Amino acid sequence: MGILGDKLQKQIDDYINVAELINLISEKTKSPQKEVISFLFANSFDELLTSYYLDEYSKFHKNSQTNDLSGALHGRDINLTYLKKSDVTNFEPLAEFNLFPNFKKKKNEYLTIDETIDYIKTKTGKVITFSDIVNYCNVDEYLTPIVFFNGYVGEPIDDKNFHYEKMKGYFYHQDLMFYLITDYNIVFNEYFKVYEILKKQTGEYNNGDDLFLFNNIPYYTFNEYGDGIGYECEQHKKNFHISEVKFDKTHIDKLIQKIGVKKPTLNKSEEIQQLKAELAKAKEQLTQAQKENEQLKAKQSINIQALPATDDILSNELTNVEIINQKQKILCKSNNLIAKAIKSLDISNILTKDDIAKFILPYSKNMVSFLNDMSKSEQTTSIKTIKDNHLKEIAFKNGKPSKKDSEKQRIDLIFDRTKLSDTEN
Repeated sequence: MGILGDKLQKQIDDYINVAELINLISEKTKSPQKEVISFLFANSFDELLTSYYLDEYSKFHKNSQTNDLSGALHGRDINLTYLKKSDVTNFEPLAEFNLFPNFKKKKNEYLTIDETIDYIKTKTGKVITFSDIVNYCNVDEYLTPIVFFNGYVGEPIDDKNFHYEKMKGYFYHQDLMFYLITDYNIVFNEYFKVYEILKKQTGEYNNGDDLFLFNNIPYYTFNEYGDGIGYECEQHKKNFHISEVKFDKTHIDKLIQKIGVKKPTLNKSEEIQQLKAELAKAKEQLTQAQKENEQLKAKQSINIQALPATDDILSNELTNVEIINQKQKILCKSNNLIAKAIKSLDISNILTKDDIAKFILPYSKNMVSFLNDMSKSEQTTSIKTIKDNHLKEIAFKNGKPSKKDSEKQRIDLIFDRTKLSDTEN
């Protein structure tokens, strides 16, 4: 293998398919593969990691479907679905197993509520509020409230014994924000889960364990019968203020992928100019196709007896029905391209199928003339055909148009057809 081949192999080695990963985890943890898969689903592995597929040129691409990784864990395309080893290394529930020693775990970065709001605005252009953050935690559960703690942690072993030790790290509880919005300074009387351990005294606890947090050493008191009656040091449990809440930056980045980037707002003049540019591009492609057709016919005329007619060439390979089907696909693609160019600038989402179909009909007829020159079979077009077959994968507002929408300017009023030809010059 040459130098480039070695380099390519190193890039491929940065990935692992799901089948190999399950086997590796099974060996490292001495757990049945069924338990491994259940563990991954329980920790939202399929939701938090991005999966990839490998093409024929050994290049990895992100899978477009969000459920591809879930499908792979269920056995579908398990050998064809890949993950980055670095992503697996940084998946917290698997971190302690050191699956890939050559890949170092990234240091987690945590942002406060205010920093999170600023970060999302910088990345997306969208302004979100404190209430949005609360909803992302309590309703959608896109964000997990995390707090830093340095003190005593513990849990009851039985009615008379309690294990505790000192620990430093990050802890979380999904409902923490729910409690804090009613009391900004609260003593939290439920278990916290360990999110990331920075320092600990023993090997008793690991990430994901449920623990109580205390400012002082926790202890039991007993009644006259020797039964434990609870924690005498309830008042020593750690209290938290809402200003202490932080979020893992990797979770925020996942949220940003879900909410998307805000499209820039264009004024009417900019909108018209962009739409003209997109239409000019579509018309240029149509003109180029027509020129290529003329060149092809000129080349055929040089030795007309030596070469059969276009129809004869097509008929030797395709039936009449197949030829018509191919032409319909070309026409559909052309109209769809022009429609998408127009709809992409419809920021207010007010254009209807009728608006677009009526506008592109003349250009559709131009393409029909071009296609009919290629063979004797006739291709036709109509507004109904465009609406029913050529506007797929384009989203339109459902329901009856509002009064405001019915009074809007149509495309014919925005564009002067007599001047659109200027875009070709």
